Amino acid sequence: MSIGGGGTVNHHSVQMVSGPAAGEFAVVWQDDRMGANVAWNAWLRHTLDSGANWAAPVRLSDLGSGAPYKTANGYGFPYGDYLGVARDSVGIYHVVWGEGISYTGPGGTWYTKGR
Repeated sequence: MSIGGGGTVNHHSVQMVSGPAAGEFAVVWQDDRMGANVAWNAWLRHTLDSGANWAAPVRLSDLGSGAPYKTANGYGFPYGDYLGVARDSVGIYHVVWGEGISYTGPGGTWYTKGR
């Protein structure tokens, strides 16, 4: 399974979480497929059958405003090495990540949830 973006894409902070059923899990990561080292995004992809088939990647960091380092294509750079994912008892994924102007900031921590 490829987390996406091709061979020239930089990836950062890959995390995964298991689901309630056997063979179900999700992977979250950050990459710069929308602009090399200038348009990073957080993504989620999940499988229900131990990785034989994968849902299309979902762009989690899709807000184009809200901070000076955000654009419609993404954010300037992953902020620190902050990325985490959990799944609750009703099947909702909770994802948190850091994004900013650079690795050292300034930046912020962002959160989203969904199925």
